[in-house]
Amino acid sequence: EPVNIGPAAPGIFTIAGTQRAVAVNQDFSLNTAENPEARGRVITVYLTGIGVLDGDLAAGQAAPSTRLYRAALDSSATIAGRDTPLLFLGLTPGFVGLAQANIQLPADLPVGGALELVISVNRQRSNPALVAVR
Repeated sequence: EPVNIGPAAPGIFTIAGTQRAVAVNQDFSLNTAENPEARGRVITVYLTGIGVLDGDLAAGQAAPSTRLYRAALDSSATIAGRDTPLLFLGLTPGFVGLAQANIQLPADLPVGGALELVISVNRQRSNPALVAVR
């Protein structure tokens, strides 16, 4: 069976059995419909498949906390179909192969417990995942 291989294939981790993103609010609490993050604040979303990095890191090595490894390819994020500031996209310090996206929620973003988030890397869209905004 043919398999397409590209420079990036972002995939947002979701909570088992749901479409809810594995994301934490600015205070490090889990982002849920019952615990949304306020507009203007930052959420951290966990994902994989961000492609090449801006530095070399040996395969299987945890990302260090002394240097941030960022995605080298063009990237963007949308929530509820609106462009959303992507402050950081790179490896999560202390983990092997785990990436994170730090996303600032615009002050004029719609509010709701199930807003669709998509992260794109090198024009490849991630799976849609839900985040909660108040």
